[in-house]
Amino acid sequence: MIKKTKISKPSDNSTDNSQIAKKVGDWEDYLNTNTFQMYPSNGSSKDRLAVELIEWSKLKTSYKISQFYIDKGILEETYYRWVASHENLSIAHKIALVNLGNRREIGAIERKLEPSIVKFTMPLYDKDWVKREKDVAQLNDKPEDSGTKFVVIENYSNAIDVKKDEEN
Repeated sequence: MIKKTKISKPSDNSTDNSQIAKKVGDWEDYLNTNTFQMYPSNGSSKDRLAVELIEWSKLKTSYKISQFYIDKGILEETYYRWVASHENLSIAHKIALVNLGNRREIGAIERKLEPSIVKFTMPLYDKDWVKREKDVAQLNDKPEDSGTKFVVIENYSNAIDVKKDEEN
């Protein structure tokens, strides 16, 4: 005979996931999109992820951060939440952006990558590009003089007469 158990309903004092993570300590579960199963994660697993991220960013086939977290089966929201909350992963993320930006810029210089696409996306990888883009935009945003413009045309009607006089 099968024994049935009654599952109690959650109380009205239910907590959100961040409070549960605090109660459990450093552990949290995340959805792995490669298997669609929940996996545990803690500070040391994020430290390992940080090391893997830096190593991955050195590969010649690495061009975008999203390649990394998609390959690992981590949702974008989860990845950026971890970057914001875990210091080592945050540092690794910045290092990876520099590595990717360097690869992209050098690839454009050497004509291995399409320069127009690289130019468009470089501000995502390099703060110097952000500053340069702001400076260029500021130059282009200078207000034009909206006043009336006058064009003065000199009267050269006697210029033909001068030529005729020189011929005579």
